[in-house]
Amino acid sequence: MITCTPCRRSNLCAEYRVEREGVVNAWDDEAFASACRKTNRRNFVMAGVTTDVCMVGPAISALEEGFNVQVVCDACGSTNQIAEEMAWRRMERAGVRVSDRSIGDSRLA
Repeated sequence: MITCTPCRRSNLCAEYRVEREGVVNAWDDEAFASACRKTNRRNFVMAGVTTDVCMVGPAISALEEGFNVQVVCDACGSTNQIAEEMAWRRMERAGVRVSDRSIGDSRLA
């Protein structure tokens, strides 16, 4: 299950839960991608269970579709440091902004 939470500056949040199939790139699941599109937001702050598996695909796919994507790196993790660093590099090269939680929080305020 994926939770898509579009937050507003007033700190009021709407939450959408999307049941999805077991695809690695969540953006390849039309229910998930459609739910994200329906938020009418252009800026996404994203995190995933694992950076190298769960985060790289949907972050780059959303970016390629025209969304502004920021990944909060310390809200994700990988099984080893090499995989983690390679995932960050891959996202950065694609144009995804990577940050830590404190920077992500301050942009939402």
